[in-house]
Amino acid sequence: MSLMVLRTRGPTKLPDGYKLTLHMCQGDAERVRVFRENTGDRASNFLSKVFFLDFVKRYPLVLDDKVLSKELPYLGGVAELNLYVEGLRFPDSDFEGLVRINLSLLESVSEDLPETPIFTDSVMFRMAPWIMTPNTLDPVEVFVCSTSDNYPFLKGMTNLVRSNGYKLKICYEYKNRGDRWMQDELEFGYIDSPHQRFPVVLDSPRDRGLADFPYNEL
Repeated sequence: MSLMVLRTRGPTKLPDGYKLTLHMCQGDAERVRVFRENTGDRASNFLSKVFFLDFVKRYPLVLDDKVLSKELPYLGGVAELNLYVEGLRFPDSDFEGLVRINLSLLESVSEDLPETPIFTDSVMFRMAPWIMTPNTLDPVEVFVCSTSDNYPFLKGMTNLVRSNGYKLKICYEYKNRGDRWMQDELEFGYIDSPHQRFPVVLDSPRDRGLADFPYNEL
């Protein structure tokens, strides 16, 4: 997730009838989600942070494809509120990777009239693309399937890999369920951005014996 900081400078509280609202369009909401840091719950101990319910409490969801606008707390004075943007889709032929998130100061004139934006600021994010690792790079770890009829191949591959000083990961038959074609099930890749880089495995839709391997092992 990418950090998005809301910086405010103003009175200790907003006048009656005014509020800050974060919003985005339906198309962008299907490609990202926005969370915010719960500033009133920073004292949670480390062990509790690993649980999902604690994450939801510490970082409540603000915007998604079902909630397109949400009022944000105004902290008063000179303050910062940390929000986090999670990408849900990689750029593709029909999506250039740009999404826009808007913040508006709304004024309520009367109960019979809709709230009116008197100021709007926007930020645009570019989604990092998925990059497939080229097969010309030196290997780091070699994955191979073990089946009932490929012992000579597995023995030769094991000797080759270990003689060159690389790691070997064997997926045994109780895991691959007779499916030896690992190269057809997944592709290794990564995403890269100015603030982070991490590996991403592309799981193909073939879903045969190795269907669960990318999730359970990688």
